[in-house]
Amino acid sequence: MTRIPGRVMHECFGMLKPEERRGIIDRIASDLSDLHTRRARGFGGVELSESERTQAWPDFWLPRFDRVIDEAEESGNVPEALIRGAREVRPFLRPFLEIGSESTMTHYDVWSGNVMVDPHADPPAVSGYIDVPGFFADYARELSFAMLFGVASRPFFETYLQHHELDDGFALRANIYNLKMNIKHVEMYPGVAVYRQGAEENLEAIREAL
Repeated sequence: MTRIPGRVMHECFGMLKPEERRGIIDRIASDLSDLHTRRARGFGGVELSESERTQAWPDFWLPRFDRVIDEAEESGNVPEALIRGAREVRPFLRPFLEIGSESTMTHYDVWSGNVMVDPHADPPAVSGYIDVPGFFADYARELSFAMLFGVASRPFFETYLQHHELDDGFALRANIYNLKMNIKHVEMYPGVAVYRQGAEENLEAIREAL
């Protein structure tokens, strides 16, 4: 692909002025807001036709959850209590993920390592997005991932919510999605406490909803 000017966001974001950082976050929120206006039916890669996509979101996402929990258990890097907790709530998750057949176009991997920022622009600006899986999915899956890695912060939502409302089940689904992601990152980085703490908080929120 053609080289995108600048650096990945986490390499330069802290060197920007507060108003420049806010401008970057506003741009990401606006870009995702625009992307999320594109809707379709069925769930799966954006390159697939409607007939090739999975028709129910839980049928698309839950096998991925199961695979991550199995791999995390096999690794031996994840505390037994987290694995046990994930397996205990698993039978109850499907109804919370029943969002109908309409899907949202998503990047699906928005975090500071996949956002390119040109710090030499005036003002510094988002120059592009890289490593795009591209799925028709639940918009809450996109935002929960961005929340986990600090991209979707309070300022982000101040901009995003000018264009999109969050449905009543958003917060719970975000906890479900981030339980999976936090456990995956505990497996990958067992010495980093923040992922374990995040998974514990996700589990607590899910249990409260049951």
